[in-house]
Amino acid sequence: MIKKQLVFTLLFVIVSLFAYSQEQFVIYGKFKIEEGNYDNSFIKITRDGAKWKNVQGASRFEIALDYGNIYILEFTKNGYVSKKIKINTNVSAELLKEGFDDFMFQVDIFKQYEGVNTVIFNQPVAAISYDSAIDEFGYDTDYTKSIRSQMQKVVEDTKKAKQEEIKKQAQELAATNAKIAAQAQTQKDAQAKAKADKIAAKKAKDEARQKAEAEAKAKAKAEENARLAAEKQAEDQARKKALAEIKAAEETRKLAETKAKEEEQAKKNAEAEARKKAKQAEEARNKAEQIADVEERKKALEQAKVAEEDSKKAAAAAKEAKQKADAQAKALASAKAEAKKQVAAAQVEEQQRSTAAANAATNRRDAEIKASEEEARRKRLAQAALDAENNNVNKAKHFADAEERAKNKKLNIEDAKRERAKMFAQLEQDRLDKLNKKYAQGKNVEQIDENGKKITKITIFENKKVDIYRYVIHNWGGIFYFKNNRSISKQYFYQETK
Repeated sequence: MIKKQLVFTLLFVIVSLFAYSQEQFVIYGKFKIEEGNYDNSFIKITRDGAKWKNVQGASRFEIALDYGNIYILEFTKNGYVSKKIKINTNVSAELLKEGFDDFMFQVDIFKQYEGVNTVIFNQPVAAISYDSAIDEFGYDTDYTKSIRSQMQKVVEDTKKAKQEEIKKQAQELAATNAKIAAQAQTQKDAQAKAKADKIAAKKAKDEARQKAEAEAKAKAKAEENARLAAEKQAEDQARKKALAEIKAAEETRKLAETKAKEEEQAKKNAEAEARKKAKQAEEARNKAEQIADVEERKKALEQAKVAEEDSKKAAAAAKEAKQKADAQAKALASAKAEAKKQVAAAQVEEQQRSTAAANAATNRRDAEIKASEEEARRKRLAQAALDAENNNVNKAKHFADAEERAKNKKLNIEDAKRERAKMFAQLEQDRLDKLNKKYAQGKNVEQIDENGKKITKITIFENKKVDIYRYVIHNWGGIFYFKNNRSISKQYFYQETK
């Protein structure tokens, strides 16, 4: 029987130890860094004097501690005064059967200022351990009271140092802002002047370009008009000259033809007269031969001789007339050839004029094409300037989009913070739910005497919510009021518990 009881006892101890090793005390809360972020901030934890773990700093934390140990949590960041919290999780195995509520607290750390003695913070600022008066973990108020005055002095000295630093920073900031404002105004004035100069230069350049273009167009137009007038005048003069030459050649030809006709008629007349006289001479000779009388024959021969001479003269005259007619015909042919030559020359000149006009038209078209190409080039340059301006607008839009993305990222971070706050709120709700299961409805009052102090514990369970109030009177005369392990005023205590 004794052997069986011993086995049962050992089994109970082993099971109890196993249960003890499995239970953990959960602490959670807020870590606040005054005027700072959580970069390079940590919660450094030692367990029973040895380094245990480091937790990256964040606005909220939740850490599970094993029972049966003494922990030191150091909330630290470079340039800030570190604070330590001592947590003693040593409790009896019997107390672990019911379990303990998660414990919440907040730690604020502030900047380290030169000249402020913060040696007091080398020791924990608070001690948390099991409090039998409330049957829960709570603060060691005696320990807190022992260092409160020293911590308060550090806080006051820190406030003074902070005010001095703020004043100094404000002065430096004012000087810096004034310098920046002056530089900004100088830069603004320079930018405004540069912009105005740029606008004026562009305006002057545009005006000069427009004036040069107008003058070039006017000059080109004047030159074109002068060229067209000269071409027209030359064309008219060449046409008149050609017509005059053709007319003169035609008149010369007509005169030559008229004279040739007259010469031809004179030739015919001379030939007729010669034939007539030759016939008369022949008749006179024949007649003289028939005259028997010597004298009469002689006279007739003389007359025949005279007639023959007249006939020769007439023949010579006819020959001369023929030569003149031939010369006239040759001159007429030459005149016709010259006239034809002049007409051909006039036609060649007309052809040359037409070719020159065609070349002028081609040159004019080339000039117009060149002017069109120049105008197209100018438009391309203007378009390139417009594209560059649009590119600047697109860059501005890109920067605006980047700002919008940054804004959205910030909103996402804020959403994440809200979700995290919601999660911690849920944890808090779970804790309250556990309390709701542990306590009955209504107001419960307990009187507890323990370790030189009297505790009045009031538990109020209403609307599924449990609040624990404690009225603690120490033998040395100290009186403290608490609500859910947080210190409250006497008036608030009685107002809440009446």
